[in-house]
Parts: sequence; structure tokens; C-alpha cells
Amino acid sequence: MKLLHTSDWHLGRRLYDRLRTDEFDAFFAWLNALIERERPDGIVVAGDLFDNATPSNHSVKTFTDWLAFCKEQGTKVFVVAGNHDSAAFLEAFRALGQKADAFVVGIPSKDPKADVVTLTTASGEVAVMGLVPFLSRSTLPDFEITGDAEASQREVARLMGEHYQTVRDAMRDVEAQFAQPVLRLMTGHCFVTGGTVEADDGVERALTIGTLGEVSDTIFPQDVDYVALGHLHRAQKVAGNPTHRYSGTPLPMSFSESEQAKSVVILEWLDTNPNVVVTQETIPNFRRLVRLKGDESTLIDGLKALEASLREARALALDEGRPAPLPTWVEVHYTSSTEQSAPLDLRATLERALTTQDVSILNIVDENRQRRQDVLMSDEMQLERLTPAKVFEERLKTGSATAWSDEEKADARKKFQFILELIEAEKRDDHAPSVASDALDGVAQ
Repeated sequence: MKLLHTSDWHLGRRLYDRLRTDEFDAFFAWLNALIERERPDGIVVAGDLFDNATPSNHSVKTFTDWLAFCKEQGTKVFVVAGNHDSAAFLEAFRALGQKADAFVVGIPSKDPKADVVTLTTASGEVAVMGLVPFLSRSTLPDFEITGDAEASQREVARLMGEHYQTVRDAMRDVEAQFAQPVLRLMTGHCFVTGGTVEADDGVERALTIGTLGEVSDTIFPQDVDYVALGHLHRAQKVAGNPTHRYSGTPLPMSFSESEQAKSVVILEWLDTNPNVVVTQETIPNFRRLVRLKGDESTLIDGLKALEASLREARALALDEGRPAPLPTWVEVHYTSSTEQSAPLDLRATLERALTTQDVSILNIVDENRQRRQDVLMSDEMQLERLTPAKVFEERLKTGSATAWSDEEKADARKKFQFILELIEAEKRDDHAPSVASDALDGVAQ
């Protein structure tokens, strides 16, 4: 028996304002070719099929077209809802999907046997699967939030463990119907303690009390052969267990994931050997996502190098008869030794340096400005400790003031100090406000 494990497709996902349709099309072309080559008996999709609860018509059609392809290939599909999916929307596929040999669980059934399915290969090998979707507060009716967060989290873990055990019991009833050994597989969409995440991926939204937090690997019954997990975007095994795995996303969902190797898990099992053989099939990088960091000159050199690299990659793909890589997307991080904010025309300057449409700047992060904002939020610069002089000095590092000469800044400081002195006088003399107002008007001019 051979199965594929994948998850976290996030169909419909954008990166900043850019649709990723071309990348998803390339992924499905690759996946379909893998299916034709490996001839898997089944494919498990462990949640987050869509990026949001209201997927577009195009995203839904992409999914249903793929289901039709899998049916043509004789490959069964097993899908559970993730936290990004609408559980009710996917549940609607439960009855319809079976006509396409697709078994979908959006909401856990009251009768756990309804979430247990079997797969029998042409050679007679059998898999019994417990399909467990993302578990929310609404599917754990006995869960109540308490004032103690740690106690609430322990209760969440206990109830999740009970649910898995209930489904496992239902699996045993099905397993008893077969004389030969069976492959026992369960799914999950959750954050298992010890999993690796990216700090700023923008997608792995923290699961908190009420929508579940981290749980231990011990919630999964220990007598199953494989646990197919979704939610974390990096492909990884859990708690050192090679058969408890996150498949990870098929595409880098953010620039923080751009260096990750993406893959699909392949499981092979024989009823004469109790051990599952697990391998990973690396997914090609259909589009480069690149973070460039530096000052204006360094960024321009980096963009030109990316254009040259893409030209070489496309020429090589043409020679080898492979699809050409898609245009490169760039996230710029501006930094400089002067600590001044990025020039207001930085984007225009960088885009003028590009000679083609094959490299696009999606976003510019001004790290100098971010550092100053971090300082302003630090303990030394809390609001109650800020002085007008400190605020004025920070303003000299932003906006149009970054273009002022040292002499202009010195003159502005003198005028600002003069105004501060007038304001202090205002507190002592009822006639001072009119003088301060006149002075402000003079500086503005």
C-alpha cells in the first residue's frame, strides 16, 4: 500500500497583494505528475485546504478539478478541515465527495464510526483511518474557559485526548472485521508541543484558549502506525517520532519560509511488515521569494543580480525542457549606517534599476525606522518618560527632515528650543500664549 500525505495548501492565499494562482497551477501540475508516477492508493490532506472560510470560486474549482483527476487515476482522497477552513463548508463535501472517491470530514460526527473509513488495495491490503479535523470549542462541548489559563489548557488537552481515544475505539471495531493486519492511520490539525514555527510567517495564527493551544504528542493513541498532521508549515517529525509528521505547506507562504525545502510525504506499507516506510518527495521551487537587505546602493546591486540569475535559470530550463521559473518576488529591507529613514522615493529608485518585469518588489521594510519605533516603545522611552526634545530629535530622522543639511537641523533645533522656552513662560505668564503662537507661526513659515 502506498499513500501520500500533504496539508496546508491554503488555496486562494495572497502574498501581500499578489495572487498566487500561477504557483498553485504549477504545484498541481507537479502533484498530478507525481500521482501518475507513484500510483498511490490514497492521498491524505490534513487540513487548511483553503486559506479562508469563504474560498473563491476559482479555489473551489481547483480542488474539485483535482478530485476528478484523482478519481480518473483510481486514487482515493481523504480530507479533514483545518483552522483556516470553514468546517461547515467542507462538511457539505462529505456526501458529495464520496461520489468522487473523496472522504471529507469538516465537523466530527456524534457517532465516531462515521469518521472511520477503510481503504483496500487491489492486492488486498487494508488501511483503517480515523479522520479527525481541527478541534474547536464547538466540537468540545464539555470545555469551559476558567480564569486559570494553564488549567484550561490542561482541560483542552484532556478533551482532545478523549476524542482521539473515542475515534481509536471505533477504529478497533472496524479492524476486528479483518483477519489480516491493517494499517492504522489518524489525522490531526493542531500545534503539537515541540513543533517548529516561523516568527513572522503571517499564516500560522496562534491557537489560544477557546480555539485550542499547544498539545502534547501523547494525545494521539500510541498504537497507530502513522499520524498525518497539518497546521505547521515546516515539514517535520514530532517529538522525534518519524511516524508522527507534519507534511508542511507545498509553497512558501511567506518570505520567512523562502529557504525551507517543501515536500510531500510518501508512506509505504506491507501487511507482512508492521513498519511504515516514510520518505519525502521534494517539491520544486516554482518561484523564488527573496529578502534583500542593505542601503540603496546594495539593494540596487542585489536586484540586478536577481535579474541575471533568473535569466540564467530560464535559459537552463529551456535547454533541459523544463517549465521556466516564474518571476522573482522580493521583499526589501532597507538599512543604513546613518540610521535615517528610507528615502521617500526608494521604491521608485529601485524599480528604475530593474530592466524587466521578471523581478517585482512586493514590499519595503524600513528597518531603521522600525528600530527607532522599538526604542520609543522600550522601557527607557515609555510615554511618560518622553520629553519634547526627544520627540523632536526622532522627528528629525523621518520624513522630509531626512534631506535637511546639518545647518538646517541645527537651526530647527534652536527655533524649537525657543518655542519650548516660550511655552514654559506661558505657564507663568497669562500673556505668553500669544507670543508662543506667533513664534510657532514664524517657524511654520
